Amino acid sequence: MKKNLIIFLVTIFVVALCALCVTACRGEKGNNGADGADGVNITGAFVEDGDLYLVLSNGEYVNCGTVVGSDGEDGEDGIDGIGIVDITYNKDGELLIKFANGEVRNIGISPKVCAHKYPDEWVVETVASCVSQGYRYKTCSECGFIKSEITPATGHDWDEENAQTVIKRETCTDCGWQTVICKTCQDSKMVELKPTTHFYQSVHIASEGRYVKECRNCQMRKPSEGLEYKLVNDSYQLTGLGTCTDTDIVISDVVETESGPVPVTKITSGVFTGLDITSVYLSKYISNIDVSTGSLFGGEDCKAINNVTVHSKNKTYRSDGNCIIDIQNKSVVAGCGASAIPSDGSVTTVGQNAFNGVKNLVKIVIPDKVVTLGSMAFAYCENLIQLTLGGSLTTIGSDCFIYCNNLESVQINNVPNIGKRAFAFCPELKEVRLNNGCYRVGEQAFSCCVSLRTVYISDTVEGIAKYAFGGCMALTNLYFGGTKTEWWNASLGVGVAHEGWNKLPPILEGVYNDTPIDNDTIKFY
Repeated sequence: MKKNLIIFLVTIFVVALCALCVTACRGEKGNNGADGADGVNITGAFVEDGDLYLVLSNGEYVNCGTVVGSDGEDGEDGIDGIGIVDITYNKDGELLIKFANGEVRNIGISPKVCAHKYPDEWVVETVASCVSQGYRYKTCSECGFIKSEITPATGHDWDEENAQTVIKRETCTDCGWQTVICKTCQDSKMVELKPTTHFYQSVHIASEGRYVKECRNCQMRKPSEGLEYKLVNDSYQLTGLGTCTDTDIVISDVVETESGPVPVTKITSGVFTGLDITSVYLSKYISNIDVSTGSLFGGEDCKAINNVTVHSKNKTYRSDGNCIIDIQNKSVVAGCGASAIPSDGSVTTVGQNAFNGVKNLVKIVIPDKVVTLGSMAFAYCENLIQLTLGGSLTTIGSDCFIYCNNLESVQINNVPNIGKRAFAFCPELKEVRLNNGCYRVGEQAFSCCVSLRTVYISDTVEGIAKYAFGGCMALTNLYFGGTKTEWWNASLGVGVAHEGWNKLPPILEGVYNDTPIDNDTIKFY
């Protein structure tokens, strides 16, 4: 039953096709076609032995195959299939189809086939643009039939020669972006400028008085070979000198990898050791300098460093006066023996460990605009002799000048807070003046300064912590600008000085002695 239904459907399809052919083609013998041959029309149709025959105007017959069947069996949907038993024309020239169930369907008169005559030019209704399709058509002058077609989008014509750079490549290893305009529709797009390679040449740097290898396109210096870099997360860190033998160290801006250049962003602690380095150049991407355990240039192996430079396009640090300066925090991060702290207000802090252990630092001036000296900022600067403190300081951090072995005198003005052990263990310190504006002297601030003989303390000082001058075994002259009552109030047991201000810290007993001067032998002025 299923098979019969399929045959029936195929039969109907073929007959319908033939009927359409008859409908479209019946008529007189056609005019010459486009190829110069006579057109052939269908003049009749009949069924014989179940096959459908078409009669052509040139007298030929075309067998269209078997189309006739008896009344079909029940299909899967329960409806009888119906076969075609005859196709004829009536006296009015109308095509009749007779079905097996007796029904006769009148298809109507078949018109002539038109040879269509179109004009040469298309009528453009919608013009194709760079991104959208167009539409055009022609109309037959004989029958009005419309022939149409879609015209494809033309695509952009980008003017790459006149592209405008909107994000410049600051160095050759950066990416950049350009805006490109379409010549046709003025639309625009962003095009990435890929990183390129450096082209190095010898350039004289007047400020440094020497020649260096520098990229002629982006002024990046040629990096030292053999330095050790370590990949951490998405960037590299300088972790050691490796096999590098350069005395002028240039840190690379990127490390080339299989997936492209990766920036060098950090310098770890203790890198510059074991080499007689004279200069250090920080590249553009350095954004983290680890000075948590000591200065970048501290230690015996950094005594020859006299030049520190940061690439001008670095967004985190800059160099001035041979200092590395944190731009946002206005803080000196690291310095060398040749450093001079800027006095223009661009620096307000000397950071933790900034000069810690810098052996060749002989003198330093803290400008008036600097307000804070961080902890251990100048610790272990054993050759520091001349120290000038500015008038705007508010804090001298803990251990700031500890073990400055050659420091001979200190004059401190208007510094409210002197941190714990700030000047401890300075064996050549002979005189200290704590002038107006000083308020607090921290624990062990000047302890174990064994050569300290004379101390002047202003009456603005409100508190001297225990052991502040403990172990100052040569101290014989201590002058206080206030009264003895202000210095020590016997009834209350409190005053300017803690009762143990001149005592030796217990941990140092046996190495140093208590300060010989006490509350009864201080002098007042």
